[in-house]
Amino acid sequence: MSGEAHPIIRYAIYTRQSVEKAYDELADKLHLLDQKIKPSDHFNVRRFHEDVGSLRAKLPQSDDDLRDLDVQLRARRRARVASMDPWERLEIDWDRFHPRARELLNDPFFWEGANDFAPHGSDTGCDVFADYRKWARRHPGRPMSWPRRWFMPGRSVSSIGTRPPKRR
Repeated sequence: MSGEAHPIIRYAIYTRQSVEKAYDELADKLHLLDQKIKPSDHFNVRRFHEDVGSLRAKLPQSDDDLRDLDVQLRARRRARVASMDPWERLEIDWDRFHPRARELLNDPFFWEGANDFAPHGSDTGCDVFADYRKWARRHPGRPMSWPRRWFMPGRSVSSIGTRPPKRR
């Protein structure tokens, strides 16, 4: 490789050897799933492990091949993201939010987890939003009112837009 090394090589994030080692470790650990799969799952475990084994030969054969793959995958991702509208880029399951949430916070900016200036942005904001989403998946249908009390006393998330705020 000529010139300055590509970041994945320069910082030794990934090398052919590290990718092979990770692949082998993962392939080995996949056997732990064997006992969890039941005949009623209609899953061919033997064929699965054969496929995992044969895919190893398709791993990049050199650090240059790995760099080229990285460049290709990044380009594909950029193209996929560029083809999305700003709301799709957020990858949010809107069924998990109040029906009026997107109407009330009607700009993708309000929902961006990676924008330090957005309400859910920054590491802390992004972490809180991710934790909320995880909590909501584990507690479907359960209203989450405690964080709202910090900002809007007496109102739960499910009451957004259903009645006017109390006058003080």
